[in-house]
Parts: sequence; structure tokens; C-alpha cells
Amino acid sequence: MKNDSYAPFIIYGEDDDDEARLSLLDNGMFARRHVFAGRGRESNGYSWASLAKSVAKSLSAESQQLDFNPEADMLSIYGPASVLQQLARALHELYMNERALGHAIELSEVD
Repeated sequence: MKNDSYAPFIIYGEDDDDEARLSLLDNGMFARRHVFAGRGRESNGYSWASLAKSVAKSLSAESQQLDFNPEADMLSIYGPASVLQQLARALHELYMNERALGHAIELSEVD
């Protein structure tokens, strides 16, 4: 099952707490490329993964259970649905607030 309540972040397999997936595709990345570019970064799967790792660490010790799989044009994160829901909510809030997103990008480590 697919949950797009946190669009453009989508959670798949939310009913199975053992293994779900959180995804962001290139169209969602493209819409915020100017925020990344303003901080000297590209808006691609690798930059979004760095940001998501930083956000996940601040949310929960359970973030260690997450498996990040970035590509140039997408980001997939695998792990327990409950942890991914927290992360999706936090990333969605950042996505909707460009000032907060820019600040979070500055604080995230480049992989």
C-alpha cells in the first residue's frame, strides 16, 4: 500500500512494520533545487540522503535501523514503518518551509 500524505515523500508498505520504504523522486527534488543550489549543493538523491540522515539522527535512536539508497534522480530509505513515518513527517515539514529546509541543508554533512 502507498501513503502519499507526506508528498512528495511517499511511504510504501506502511502496514508491515518490519520493512517499509520511503521514497522521493526526481520531480520532488527538482522543485527544491534552488534551495540546495543556494547552499552550493545539487538537489539529487545523494544530497537528499545526507539531509535525511541528519534529520533521522535528530529524531530517534532507531534511525540506525534505516538503510539509505540514494541514486542521482531518486532516494529510497528502507526500515521500520514507524520510524519512516516520523522521518517522512519531518522531511515534509522541511520541504514545505524553504527557509527551514535551507538551514537543515547547511547543518547536514555531505556524504
